[in-house]
Amino acid sequence: MLEDFAAKIARKIISQIEDGLLNSSRFSPPENHFHSGRTFIVSVTTRCNFNCPHCLRQEVDDNKTLVKDLPVSVLETLLKEGKKIDFQSVSLTGGEPVLHPQFKELISLIKKYDYRFNIISNGWLYENYRETIEQNKKNLNFISLSIDGATSEIHDAVRNKPGSFKKLMEAIQFYKKQDVPLIVSFCATKNNFHQIEEFPNFCLKLGIDVIKWMTVIPIYDKSGAPMTEYILTDEERNDALQKILNLQEKFKSDCRFIVARSFYPVSGNSGIGNGKEIYTCSILNCHSLYIDHDGGALFCCDINRKCENKPLIKEKGFEEALDITMDTANEIKKKASQILLNGQKIGRFCDFCNKNVENCLDLAIWRSCG
Repeated sequence: MLEDFAAKIARKIISQIEDGLLNSSRFSPPENHFHSGRTFIVSVTTRCNFNCPHCLRQEVDDNKTLVKDLPVSVLETLLKEGKKIDFQSVSLTGGEPVLHPQFKELISLIKKYDYRFNIISNGWLYENYRETIEQNKKNLNFISLSIDGATSEIHDAVRNKPGSFKKLMEAIQFYKKQDVPLIVSFCATKNNFHQIEEFPNFCLKLGIDVIKWMTVIPIYDKSGAPMTEYILTDEERNDALQKILNLQEKFKSDCRFIVARSFYPVSGNSGIGNGKEIYTCSILNCHSLYIDHDGGALFCCDINRKCENKPLIKEKGFEEALDITMDTANEIKKKASQILLNGQKIGRFCDFCNKNVENCLDLAIWRSCG
């Protein structure tokens, strides 16, 4: 059974390569502690001590925030089954991961099945992670902190949380003393993109050696209208990207940059296969698998929560859920390829996926039932 499962996934990946659909984007994997192999990205809880207005994971439902926690049994299923096809690490996100009521049990399972892991945090509750760090140094890859400004004025405004910048500075000092590798993420918004050029020097002074550059994924209000207050225009985003690429060259010997796919448009040329490539997002190659708070399997953590037909691990099982997810990712790439081959433009891929994922998911599920 184990051999059949692994062989099935291998055949699917090989078929994607033969179809010319499995081309990598321009991003390279992080190195050393930051290179994690095949990864589960797991939103363990929707609970959060912040209420960031630009967060993709906000629920727009009469101003109430949905509270859900990933069942511990779902994580154990992932860890067991993932070993069969060489998943090696778990990225814990949310919400704020430590607010999961059974956070210690989640970490114990990760250790039991010998996965490496990292934590994505806003930094405020850094002391709550002390025990996790002290008891799991061997398995901890890194902690990722969100810093959205080089000054308290800008960061606190973006995060809508007075005092959050000060807490972050405390958190960085704490983690550095614990000898924990750190990534900091800068999410470019209308409020802070003017600070891009000063951000690397700011990080170097803090002893940070990896910066991940991101930009806001569009979110929508109850009427379906985009909430554009924080979202960069295409011109602003292109300008921000060019500045980041220039900085990457300038700081290449001092600081590693990871530039998120959301900055780039999709590009392509006149054909699929035969040495001609369609460049899409590397996430669509399913080297990682996103599991949301419901235990639903998707190919990306930037998919809007309104993806209602996602395959649930507890209902479909791991193998079928992964199969559907890979088929959905392939449908997204095929749809993008058809548009590009017709000479049309797509724009940013995150926007494209969120607009098309439901139809592509429905088709993948229908095919899996056939």
